[in-house]
Amino acid sequence: MTISIPLSFAKFLQAHVFSTTMWENGYDSDESNRVCAAMTEWAQRDLGISGEFVIIWSANQGAVFSGDCELAYLHANRAYLLPNPYLEGNAEGFIHALQKIVEGHWSELYDVPFSHRVLYNVVSCV
Repeated sequence: MTISIPLSFAKFLQAHVFSTTMWENGYDSDESNRVCAAMTEWAQRDLGISGEFVIIWSANQGAVFSGDCELAYLHANRAYLLPNPYLEGNAEGFIHALQKIVEGHWSELYDVPFSHRVLYNVVSCV
């Protein structure tokens, strides 16, 4: 049976009372921990992929992350940038990128170096 990624993601959003505009006014590292943990659990269980969703931040002081940030998927010690589905207009791009992950098309995704991880937050090396 083939999994419908859009339908599965829609059910995930509904089950967690998340929306595709919930981060329009910003978010912090605590919020990203909560959301990325839930996304990771969903993707591993329902889509059968083994990586984790994280937010890559431009700066940190210990466990406090700040600055510019991007959603990414960690797999095999690499971080692949993804459109953020919690910002208006990015859900479709996220679904397309997630399809590439499920199919193992890593070369079609953009990877970036990272360092210093705390739970579901990492800091960019660039």
